[in-house]
Amino acid sequence: MMPDRTTLQNEIGSILFHSLHVEVSSVHEDLIETGLLDSLKIVELLLELEEHFAIRIPLHDLEIDSLRSLGAITNFVLKVRAKVMPSPAEVSLGRSESLSPRTEGLSDE
Repeated sequence: MMPDRTTLQNEIGSILFHSLHVEVSSVHEDLIETGLLDSLKIVELLLELEEHFAIRIPLHDLEIDSLRSLGAITNFVLKVRAKVMPSPAEVSLGRSESLSPRTEGLSDE
């Protein structure tokens, strides 16, 4: 089960504070404009988010505005997790597919 938005936001705030030594004063504070997040800290943040939430952040989905504030980072993690977490229908389909016979290496001839 995915944590609620407030819990997720608190976890991300904790990562920023404990791992990157960035203290966020508000969920809307622009962390890049204020200089709290520079390029090195952005890379560290991405690695921490991937490790903490067991996600992969596709670079083609990454926009700098997604990392500007705690609120934006929370939205971004929610979006990435939604793509990663299969729906109940997909899980059900995956189970039924695993029961189907393997067709690898079979030719149409």
